[in-house]
Amino acid sequence: MTYDKTQFRPAYRQKRLHPAFGLAAVAATALTLGLAVIVPTQLAPAAQQAHVDPKHLVLAPTEVAILPAKIEVVAAREKAAQGKSPYLPAAYRPRG
Repeated sequence: MTYDKTQFRPAYRQKRLHPAFGLAAVAATALTLGLAVIVPTQLAPAAQQAHVDPKHLVLAPTEVAILPAKIEVVAAREKAAQGKSPYLPAAYRPRG
């Protein structure tokens, strides 16, 4: 039995296209960065800085209200979910 050695030959590529594709990639990157970051900052109105008087600076805690104050659970667990799972560690003890 004989084996023929096949030599890998990459496809022929024109060397003149490499710089063109590199230049196109740089142009696409600059265009994307310009449209995504720079143009929106130029279009946004100039935000005025809030004036803070250090003499009247209050460092008291701020009260926060979370509404609604309770969370209502509307789903019920099925019996299949309450059984033993092969994915739980051996030392796991369910409550209840």
